[in-house]
Amino acid sequence: MKNIKNNLKLKELAEALRKNLKRRKMNNKKTISEKNLVPKFKKFILIIILSTGLISCGKKVERVGYFLSNDKLSTIKVNETSEDNLLTVLGEPTTKSSFGPKIYYYMERQYEQIGFFTPRLTQQKIVAIEFNQGNYVKKITTYNKDDANLLKYDSNQVMIQGNKIGVLEQFVGNIGKFNSKAEMAKK
Repeated sequence: MKNIKNNLKLKELAEALRKNLKRRKMNNKKTISEKNLVPKFKKFILIIILSTGLISCGKKVERVGYFLSNDKLSTIKVNETSEDNLLTVLGEPTTKSSFGPKIYYYMERQYEQIGFFTPRLTQQKIVAIEFNQGNYVKKITTYNKDDANLLKYDSNQVMIQGNKIGVLEQFVGNIGKFNSKAEMAKK
């Protein structure tokens, strides 16, 4: 009988310990989520925001135009290479001269941009290939970024004549130009 009572007490004690342990686990889970998880989540969000900001400040390099290797350029010989051979080796030029002697221009530019700042020209290579009357290469000239300063640009603006309408005139002019749904249905 004593053994049965002791076994019952042990079972009750074990059950009480299990319940107490479950309650502690539940309390610990709440404690972990309330105390530790929220600051960790805030740190995680802060790290994401800072890393995004740092990534956007990285340097972006962009190459624009025709990439002309020195190997291809060395195959072009003055008074030996025809226009057709040049087009086969180098392909179509970036632009051609509009007037004067026939000149093909192959242009390449490299820009660097940091963050949200405007892109800055870091490299420029322009190869001008001039042809003679027989459509053979007459002269090959290479220009770089520093040679661009030789060109003088006209900063004057050309005003195109037309209707000069102010904001108020535009607003007043639009009144009555819009049809109602009823008028649209009639048409």
